[in-house]
Amino acid sequence: DYDRVIALAPQYAAAWAMSGLLKLRMSQESEAQADFVQFLRLKPTAKVSLEKLVQAERLQLASRP
Repeated sequence: DYDRVIALAPQYAAAWAMSGLLKLRMSQESEAQADFVQFLRLKPTAKVSLEKLVQAERLQLASRP
């Protein structure tokens, strides 16, 4: 559970990104966006990588029946 990881290690940027992707999969858009914002606060140089991950996730979700 990413929320538990975040509670134990809030500076662990990858947990914020993965939590956001999971929330995106669960159609929790605003919560996902908040996690992505936190991820970018911790790792601002990873913006392009995050955008690619989110885009790939959205494409995958769109292709599901």
